[in-house]
Amino acid sequence: MYAGPTNPPSLYVTHSGTNLSLPVTSGQTTYWRVVARNPYGARSSPTWSFFACTVAPPVPDFTWTPTGFDPHFPSQPQPYAGQEVTLRYAGSGGNPDWYRWSDFQQSPPKVVEGPGLSTVRHRWSAVSGTAYQDMNVRLQVRNCAGISPELLKPVRVYRDNRPVLASFQVMGLPVAGNPTTFRAAAGPAAGDPDSFSWTFGDGQTLTSANPEVQHTYPCGRTYTVSLTARRGSVSSSASSQAIVVGGTPCGPLALALPDLAVDLAGVVPWSSEATLFNPSDTTMPLAIVAQPRKSGRLQGVLLLPPWTLASLEDLLGALPQRPANDSLTVWLSRTDGGTPLPAAAARTFTARPGGGSYGQEVLPVPVGSPPADAHTLWLAGGVHHGPQGALRANLTLVNLLPTSSGQPLRLTVHTADGRRFGGAETPTLAPYAYLRWNPVTRLLGFHDAYALGPFALEVAVPAGAAVLAGLSLVDNATGDATFLRTHSPFSDITPTALLLPDVAVELAGLVPWQTTLALVNPTANAMRLSVDARPRKSAALSGELLLPAGAQLGLEHLLAALSPRPTNDSVTFWLQRADGGTVLPAVGARTTTPDPRGGSYGQAVPVTALSSTPPPARTRWLTGARHNGITAGFRANLTLINARAQATPAPVTLTLRRANGTTHTAVRSFGGREYLRYNPITALFGLPADADLGPFTLRLDLPAGVDIFAAVSLVDNLTGDAVVLTPTADW
Repeated sequence: MYAGPTNPPSLYVTHSGTNLSLPVTSGQTTYWRVVARNPYGARSSPTWSFFACTVAPPVPDFTWTPTGFDPHFPSQPQPYAGQEVTLRYAGSGGNPDWYRWSDFQQSPPKVVEGPGLSTVRHRWSAVSGTAYQDMNVRLQVRNCAGISPELLKPVRVYRDNRPVLASFQVMGLPVAGNPTTFRAAAGPAAGDPDSFSWTFGDGQTLTSANPEVQHTYPCGRTYTVSLTARRGSVSSSASSQAIVVGGTPCGPLALALPDLAVDLAGVVPWSSEATLFNPSDTTMPLAIVAQPRKSGRLQGVLLLPPWTLASLEDLLGALPQRPANDSLTVWLSRTDGGTPLPAAAARTFTARPGGGSYGQEVLPVPVGSPPADAHTLWLAGGVHHGPQGALRANLTLVNLLPTSSGQPLRLTVHTADGRRFGGAETPTLAPYAYLRWNPVTRLLGFHDAYALGPFALEVAVPAGAAVLAGLSLVDNATGDATFLRTHSPFSDITPTALLLPDVAVELAGLVPWQTTLALVNPTANAMRLSVDARPRKSAALSGELLLPAGAQLGLEHLLAALSPRPTNDSVTFWLQRADGGTVLPAVGARTTTPDPRGGSYGQAVPVTALSSTPPPARTRWLTGARHNGITAGFRANLTLINARAQATPAPVTLTLRRANGTTHTAVRSFGGREYLRYNPITALFGLPADADLGPFTLRLDLPAGVDIFAAVSLVDNLTGDAVVLTPTADW
């Protein structure tokens, strides 16, 4: 016998009997034929076939999982929108050999059909009901006994009300300069987030669909990292961790206080005062390196207790011998190698014979790792008429490092009338070198009376060196000196704009202040500058200014770019390139007060470089200020400027801490480029103007993305002269 499911059938069995049983499969066609043999020969029958069905017709039904409540969120019934649902055949009767799943509450209907589909999976992305939606699923099956009627069965799908939970791990030990891996919690236990927004605490942010990201920190300190996870429109609360990043510290390794005057005798007796403040709960052991101009280097150690102030006299008292009748530059660092450093401020002043004083801020310079490449510093705003003219200019160069500059510095003077004096070369600067040329013409080989007029100074610095260059503009009638200096060579930002705060435009009043400034184009191509101005008394203004190659322009050119032109007002300017260029002009500015007996007293405008990168959250400290009321001693006026064009995303907290530990707090939000003055500072804290606060330190707690310029104008109530103090410490 030949039999089987194929045609022609294969040999099944050879048998001598006339009866034979043949097993068959239900739902299958069987082919068979017989070949009969005897001694006389063989003969084959035709091939026959038959279809066998031994099962009952199928009756469709199905179940699904998951059901019940979510194991991670017990108030969430399942299945819910977005969750994968498994549908399993659970019918009766004979087993199907074909399945047709359809509808799924979709338009057009979804259809899944074929053999072996006893299980299918589907995900409903949303529900239309407030709590749930019944989703129609249709199922039809068949076997050899026939095709079933179509089953319509609703699957109840619930709205996804699960919260999203944000948490993350830091993989390994973070080190500055190397990628740090952050891994966020994902999956059902976290609420199935599909988007992760990171704030890394250094001003950088990232949003990614991947729960694992990497970030490289520029320097070592403690950063606050924050994660917000989202599933569609559902957002988690922010999860934050303090991450300690090793490597080269972010903060400065030392602070330099240049050109401090210690009981200088002469035509103009200059003196300096300095303030250090320790805003921490532990004592700071400070190493002092002092380099006088006229004698050898001195070193000492000062212990600065928690939350206390120290003065210049405290610094000098920590040295093996006290310098006198000299100027010196002082470096401060931690003997324990720790950070941060104290908040610091200094002021050099000239006593007026009739009482009171005229002063100038000595801005501390943070000292860190030196620039790796050779670079050029530009000093704008210099003026030299000689010792008998209106102004003379003295030059200060300080090697900020405890190592040699390696090579000489080359200096070039560019005068506003087009003269160029190049080729001047300094000696190679020794460690902590502190050099002065009084006046600057001596470096050029000219006599003191040689009139340069307005000029800019170009200083070429070799690779690996860090130099502070400054010009003291001395009024020959009053002896007052305004110190114009370059930006710190250790700045870790890429400047995209310049902020010129509190520029006095023909201010009339008890003390008529007036600002002069110089804009210098240090490139060989013209610059087109965008000029944004915020006067205190009127609406914001904007314009453009073309700065030709090598040109030196003044305040009047800035004002001419605005319409209407401000007058009798204080104005803050923002300057940035409007032509796509990256190099910014060099700017030097000086605000002066006329003396009734002739000449003037001046103060440098703290020109500030701005970056387009939002800064991290930080605390800034401004020390060295005092407020004795509005008649005697000093009064303190406060300037606050939102340096960014956007409103602050969170309020700024300001705390005034008096020397006796008493504190006063104010909280304020700022509009884009808002420019505020509190004359005096007591107005911000709800105190009377004549309150005697004595010495105080101002703390600014700045949220991430907030960049507030803050300055205290320390006004001598007898002379009206203002010394502008700015923050010097970020924590």
